[in-house]
Amino acid sequence: ALEQSYTDYATLLRAHLLSGLDPAVPPKSVRSVAYSQAGTDVRLEIRFFKVQGVSASQGQMRLKVWVRMTWNDLRLSWDSAAFGNITETTFRAVASTDLEGTEIWVPDIQVYNSNEGTQATLDGANPIAYSDGTVFWSRPGILDTMCKFTGLVAFPFDRLKCAMEWGGWSLSDGFQGINLTNAGYVFLTTEDTAGSSYQEYGIKTVEVSLKQ
Repeated sequence: ALEQSYTDYATLLRAHLLSGLDPAVPPKSVRSVAYSQAGTDVRLEIRFFKVQGVSASQGQMRLKVWVRMTWNDLRLSWDSAAFGNITETTFRAVASTDLEGTEIWVPDIQVYNSNEGTQATLDGANPIAYSDGTVFWSRPGILDTMCKFTGLVAFPFDRLKCAMEWGGWSLSDGFQGINLTNAGYVFLTTEDTAGSSYQEYGIKTVEVSLKQ
């Protein structure tokens, strides 16, 4: 059970972790790549909720999703026994470019072929940091993508195909590697409003590839 002292310990913990931390500077972590020991590797996963809309004539696709990123920042690790056995805490975060609204470093990853950047289309959410330095950031919202559709020969009865290209915007892989959590995507089907019953289009298959 949580004790009344949680508030005091959590306040001390956040002050301890944020003291001297510059959110513009990439994290310390243990990386598995030979070309860089600076920065961190970010694991990416997209949870697909529903297709909000497709415009074949305008080359546009809008998806309702959760974008989930996980990384390691040793600056945010702590001895839980020294802070009332607290093993996780949260921080404010908007985007990597919003240093006033963002307390810790967050990934600089965007969809290159988007109509609007994810800073504008994903809702705000607080990253969760764990005592081993793992940070988890899950944001719901919309991916508004420019598509060069294939499969238009028998439209609207054929299957359309649209590619989304994700990558770092201002940080190279020397400071921010990009990997996948499991397959890199998952379909959300447990919610009452998810799935094809509420949409004209549905997602049949997803193909994911990593480019170095």
